[in-house]
Amino acid sequence: MSSLVLKRASASRSSGTWSDDDFDVIADGAVVGRIMKAAASPVDLPWLWTLAFGHHEDRTPTHGYEPTREAAMAAFAKSAGGNDPSRRPSVSDRARHWRRHAPQRTVS
Repeated sequence: MSSLVLKRASASRSSGTWSDDDFDVIADGAVVGRIMKAAASPVDLPWLWTLAFGHHEDRTPTHGYEPTREAAMAAFAKSAGGNDPSRRPSVSDRARHWRRHAPQRTVS
């Protein structure tokens, strides 16, 4: 995976009200996950990290809690595949996955 960038949710998303401790994780221009200070978390582990849908296939863990934002970023990078592109699905793989698993819409 290319380098990971944190972008405040308030700058990344146009709708909603976001905390200053809520970040989107971006790689190759796409949001691949989220890191935030959780409202409810294990004691001394306030930072939640999670891989975005479409980026967690065949990866474990897909989320976790860490004591610091930096530790959450490191855990995220490790789970997401770090700098090993063979562990990360391509954009076309993610699109195929979405088409297979997206809810079917019916028109009456």
